[in-house]
Amino acid sequence: MNKKRNLLIAIIGTIAIFTVAGILFTKIYQNHLKNEAIIEECFENFDEVGEVVLEKDSFLSEVSCEKGDR
Repeated sequence: MNKKRNLLIAIIGTIAIFTVAGILFTKIYQNHLKNEAIIEECFENFDEVGEVVLEKDSFLSEVSCEKGDR
């Protein structure tokens, strides 16, 4: 009985860990695609400017794009 309970706890824990990891991976991937599109649009819009500044506040935040000061 005790072995079955421990096995059940281990299986549920493993499923929980894989679920959280899958959700985080999906969020990181979606954020990467958004940032990639923002950066591409930034360089298309400011192609004649000598300098472009890209900023990111935190790990899962979006990139911001500004003209440089040149």
